[in-house]
Amino acid sequence: MAYIFKTQCRINVAAALATALMLIFTPAHAAENLAVLKQKALAGDYQAQRNLAFGYSDRFSDQKKNPVLACAWRMVILTTEQADETDMSNYNTYCGKLPPDLLSIAQMKAELLLKHIDTPRQ
Repeated sequence: MAYIFKTQCRINVAAALATALMLIFTPAHAAENLAVLKQKALAGDYQAQRNLAFGYSDRFSDQKKNPVLACAWRMVILTTEQADETDMSNYNTYCGKLPPDLLSIAQMKAELLLKHIDTPRQ
């Protein structure tokens, strides 16, 4: 009897988790998450910047793939104190695929983004 109860509880927990995940990943929620992600990235959140760049590189959630913006965000990321060798590798991988004219546009976009990103004040 105890085994059946434990199994039933696991099934109920799994069903509840599946339902919660379906609610989290609905299109409306994904759009809201993308807006929050952009807001955090512009507020200087390093991980949000990385996630946003990833989404523009490999299409995440409802985020549209945009190699130029992906590269621009990767350039921004390299200006942060948290940037590491994986960020440089991502820059080389994704920005290296762009032709010179699009790389130039990405650089201009990165400069604009840097002007809009909140930097910690002392």
